[in-house]
Amino acid sequence: MVKILLYSFEKYDKLTQNPSTELAKLLVNSSNKKINIKHVILRPTFDSWPNLLKQINAFKPSLVIGIGVAPGRSRVCLEKVALNVIDNPKPDGKGKVLRHFKISAKAPLALETSFDVINLYNYFEKFNIPVKISYFADTYVCNYTYFNCLNYIRENNIEIKCIFIHIPLSPEETNKLDNEIPSFPLDKIASVLSDYVLK
Repeated sequence: MVKILLYSFEKYDKLTQNPSTELAKLLVNSSNKKINIKHVILRPTFDSWPNLLKQINAFKPSLVIGIGVAPGRSRVCLEKVALNVIDNPKPDGKGKVLRHFKISAKAPLALETSFDVINLYNYFEKFNIPVKISYFADTYVCNYTYFNCLNYIRENNIEIKCIFIHIPLSPEETNKLDNEIPSFPLDKIASVLSDYVLK
């Protein structure tokens, strides 16, 4: 049986709900009996990796999918690389600020996923979902978890694929924030993503 570990994040800043977690819940509900899927919700902090690592070691998935929200982005962003950098003046969920910080002293500056990002990109385009391949997962918590996961796979030479996906805000959150930030319906993203990886 295929095992997929999904991880998303708790709400932060001014969000009433984190669309990444709402999307993950839609994916869990759409999975079939051939897929063993587990969903983990992480705190948006720079100490969230040990919790994710614990879940990976216990569940032993063949695929890890991370989902994060990127307010201001208008497209689904398939992150092809993760950077060995934390540099963000914005505090994490515990109020911690890290600037010009290297995640791993022994790892390369960037790591590339072995997941077939181009094929997934083509699949999203087929259904007219606004999508792009991104080479910058930011230097905040999303990139931090993604880099640690790719680095763990690299260091241990294990057969796990990992992909991180940034999504726009949901229309509900944009309306609640009462601003002009781009948004896109989560159910449409979930439908295409579940057809690609959960069927």
